[in-house]
Amino acid sequence: MVIKGSEQGGNQMPERAQQLTTLPTLPHDVILEILYRSPVKDLIRFRCVSKTWLALTLDPTFIHMHLDHNKPSIRIMFHGSTPDYTDAVMASTDPTMTEVLFKVKYNEPYRLGYPTGFKFRDYTNKMVFCGSVNGIVCLSYYRSLGNDDSLKWERIVLWNPAINCCKSILVPARKFIHDNSTRVSVGLGYDADATDFRIVRIVPDVSKSSSTDDIMSRVEIFSNKKDCWEDVNDGAFIPFCPVLQNCNFIIKGVPYWQAEGGLAVIDPCTGMYRRVPYPKYVTNQRTWVNPVNSMDSVAVFVYSPGIEVNDLVDVYVLDDSCGSWMKKYTTGPIEFEQFRLPQCLATGELVVHKYERMTSVAGDSWPIIDLRTFFYNPVTGHLSTAFDTFKANWSESYHHVDSLVFLKGMEPLDKEVKKKNWDKFLSKGFKFLQCFLLKSDTG
Repeated sequence: MVIKGSEQGGNQMPERAQQLTTLPTLPHDVILEILYRSPVKDLIRFRCVSKTWLALTLDPTFIHMHLDHNKPSIRIMFHGSTPDYTDAVMASTDPTMTEVLFKVKYNEPYRLGYPTGFKFRDYTNKMVFCGSVNGIVCLSYYRSLGNDDSLKWERIVLWNPAINCCKSILVPARKFIHDNSTRVSVGLGYDADATDFRIVRIVPDVSKSSSTDDIMSRVEIFSNKKDCWEDVNDGAFIPFCPVLQNCNFIIKGVPYWQAEGGLAVIDPCTGMYRRVPYPKYVTNQRTWVNPVNSMDSVAVFVYSPGIEVNDLVDVYVLDDSCGSWMKKYTTGPIEFEQFRLPQCLATGELVVHKYERMTSVAGDSWPIIDLRTFFYNPVTGHLSTAFDTFKANWSESYHHVDSLVFLKGMEPLDKEVKKKNWDKFLSKGFKFLQCFLLKSDTG
């Protein structure tokens, strides 16, 4: 389309263009409110707009406010594989969409494009997903040590997939010959008062136990701010041995592990250990219980509650104020012969993991051969069609929100970024408004 000039001069600016150049600039507070609600990927692109916007998106106050505004957009991040089990994947999902963060073949030892001196091993079957807090993902890496099934945990990586930066942390050397390396478990925590991300590492020690049922463990905590590991209570032991190599879920920055008859909790700030027993319920031969993060609260699903076998599920939620369980609702029936409820989406839907076992002619139980995932709405009773895009390992899945959080010691994976003090480019108007909004939000 050709825009003609006016009769008085063909070189004059078109009327529409004149209007665009005279539009008033939006006030700083309006711009901030828009940016606070923008996706992280858009904010990364917005950094090219000006030095002011670049400085703004790197400002800690802005990052805090943006995270606070985007917490309702939580999704489930999981570690899994493609349906043919050839590629490892990390993805986030909800009932409407799944976003792949990476997909790489298992037989590739390293991923191309990583900084050569960083030694960040690729995502393989030797990776364990150990938690997500405020957009920071915790990954633990190990390698096998021969034929005795022993493992060497080499490093833990704190990774922000939204900005594609990570920090590699060496695992403490094995302190005692009796450390049980195969049952070491890691969880990610957060100290809100100190704004410090903390890694909780549980190390079982078989020398302190008379049998495998009463193995004692030591607790080690890494502080990202101090950039060091510390033994909790001078290496004192706790009466707990984890089953999984990662915590089950994280609530308000505190990691939880499933234990016999309840939950094991380790405060990432103090290292204090405590047990939370499950609520009391009537059982039958098919009753089982599964703890989850439900809407940022500790919850348990009790399948087939009561004396008689049934297809119902009771949902209990832990009241933080008094430490007691409250029955929230009963849902069902979920008419699958064999299934588990390993996750609860932020929108309230339950993840239903249906499985089947093959039985030989002799009656032996063979390994699980069919794993299918569905999303179940406990209010309407609607069961979605099967989620067959990936084979999700729901025991390595956590609530996740995209963020701009950048930790001390992080390095970009894609390219080098020149370190520069961008604060001088941030205008006084933005600085004042951010501080004012932050104080209003917290106080």
